[in-house]
Amino acid sequence: MADAILEARQLAFAYPGKPPVLKELSISLYSGEAVVLAGPNGCGKSTLLRLLAGIQKPDSGSVNLMGRELQRVSDRERARQLAWLPQKDSDGFAFTVREFLEGGLYPRRSVFQSTGAADLGRVERAAAQCGVAPLLNRMTDEISGGEGRLVRLARALVQQPALMVLDEPASHLDPGRIEQILKLVGSQVANGMSALLSLHDPNHFFILKEQGIPCRLFCFMPEGFREVPEAEAAAGTNWMGQLYQTDFASFRDKNGRIRFFS
Repeated sequence: MADAILEARQLAFAYPGKPPVLKELSISLYSGEAVVLAGPNGCGKSTLLRLLAGIQKPDSGSVNLMGRELQRVSDRERARQLAWLPQKDSDGFAFTVREFLEGGLYPRRSVFQSTGAADLGRVERAAAQCGVAPLLNRMTDEISGGEGRLVRLARALVQQPALMVLDEPASHLDPGRIEQILKLVGSQVANGMSALLSLHDPNHFFILKEQGIPCRLFCFMPEGFREVPEAEAAAGTNWMGQLYQTDFASFRDKNGRIRFFS
């Protein structure tokens, strides 16, 4: 198998004065695949993503990006390889959507380099691909939560990274917006990018899987963190019941796609 583009070994982390959130956790991600993290609220999904994206440092263990220790990679170089998409931006500043997208150009140009036609083309294409071109002149603090998720995804495309790390990109959105975002993520994986994302609704994993992309599932089970084998993941109800400690049933929608409910 090819070398992992992102690899974590024996990670441990605890917030000050709190019990450990993660203990001896290992995970690898390869080029051109999606890896989904699933688990109940408070299990450590967001914490793990922040560690893997370099936002926080583990108490012990290692994270390697493209074969290099992540904490030794400069912010600019990390942004060339990895795009971080939190659930919500919290910098408190407002920009036009166009200005926010242009921020994705930063990793691949010098400090004094002006924005050229090719750069503007990247911004326009990413905005069109994510369906946010009509929002380019709006302020980022004036758009909806769902629009904001699409704008952050468009900025990630402007960055042109090898890997996107997304913290619950489909949470608290209407069904149509969920499908739109997950299909956009899937299309990027189909084109060779990798994606690491946390998902709260088990059905969202299947929306990704149905796109025919390589897709693996890791779960924060009551007995510990583990990868769910492909056949078990496809069956659905067994791992869902273990994960969320409740019963699940399945049905097929009008398009013949299997869906689950508790």
